[in-house]
Formats: sequence, structure tokens, C-alpha cells
Amino acid sequence: MARGGQRCAHRFNTDRQQRDQQTKGAFANTVRGPDGLRTMNQELNWHLQHVGRDASEFVSHFSRFDPPGLSEDVVNELRKPTRGRFAWQGKAADVLRTAQSMERLPTLVFNVAGTGCGKTRMNVVAAAALREDQEGYGKVCIATPLNLRTLTLQTRDAYANPLRMGSEEFACVIGSAVALRLHETRSLEEKQSVGASKKETDEWGVDEDGNP
Repeated sequence: MARGGQRCAHRFNTDRQQRDQQTKGAFANTVRGPDGLRTMNQELNWHLQHVGRDASEFVSHFSRFDPPGLSEDVVNELRKPTRGRFAWQGKAADVLRTAQSMERLPTLVFNVAGTGCGKTRMNVVAAAALREDQEGYGKVCIATPLNLRTLTLQTRDAYANPLRMGSEEFACVIGSAVALRLHETRSLEEKQSVGASKKETDEWGVDEDGNP
């Protein structure tokens, strides 16, 4: 949290306008002028003082941030029994509930499973299991930081669709409007392709093995 506040404050102050008066000494950054040349911008001492002050304010805002949790319908969906290749999720959730019922402590969970076994869903299931309804512990909130834009958008879709989360229950932030538009276009094309395949299957029928 402290590092996040420092990064926000650094970016906030770096973007501020050049000071009117400058003195000789160390500077924190430069600014490009109308002539295209870079000149010294903020004195190092001034920059560090403002970054420190603003970092404290950002961290204070972080600590007061209290978003609503997932809806009761979504949480109940997460707590339903699982079957087949997803049965391991229910077993893991039971272990987490048992551990928390004995002593409520911060918990680090390593989620390791094969491809297609529902690791993304299990992340949310684990959070819900660790926040079982007890006084002061009922709300389930999740933050998922990822280092790839495409993976971030895919995870958003995994939360929104299989978990039936409404748009009012989550927010997704990435650093590229282009990546977002490409992803949405690709998703729309895939849905249209699936719809066309289903229509063709309905028209021509399928054989005894379920093949068109």
C-alpha cells in the first residue's frame, strides 16, 4: 500500500507544471518546452517533499476505501457443491473454512491445478470460503492485479460470465483503449461464430455421437 501511494504521488507531482523560479542544484526531472528542448523542471528537494506529502494522502485514501462486496446471489453460487473435474474446488474450500473456524488469521493460498480445472473461479471460491458469514466477516471483496492486458480482460470475462457477476459488481482497468476494443471485437466475433454453428447444427441435425 505504501509503495502504491508513493508511485501515485510520484506520477502526480511529475506531471505538475514547471516552477517559476529555479536555482542551481539537483533536479528531479525535466520538461519539454515549446521549442522542443528539455529544461530542468522540479528541484529535487521540492519534488521529494511533495511526493512524501502526497504519498501520505494517497495511502490515507486507500485505507478509507470501502467498496461493497459481492452480492448474496454470487456468493451463494460460489458456495454450491462442485462435481466432476471441479470437485477439488469444494474440497479445498472446506479445508479453508475449517482452518478459519479454528483460528481466523490472514491466509496465503497457493492455487495450483491443471488447465481447464477452474483456477480462476477457485480464486473467488477461496475468498468466499475465507470470509464465511460471521459477525464482521461477511463481505467478500476481491482485487486481481495482472501484468498482461489480454489476461486481465479474459479474467474479467471469467468473473462476469460463469460467476454471473453484474457490471455493477466489478470494475476492470487496463492501460489501453485499443486492447479493450480488440478484445471486445474478438469476443463478439466468437459469439457470432458459436451462434452460427449452433444454427447450422439445428438445421442439419447431429448424428448419434453428437457430431454435426
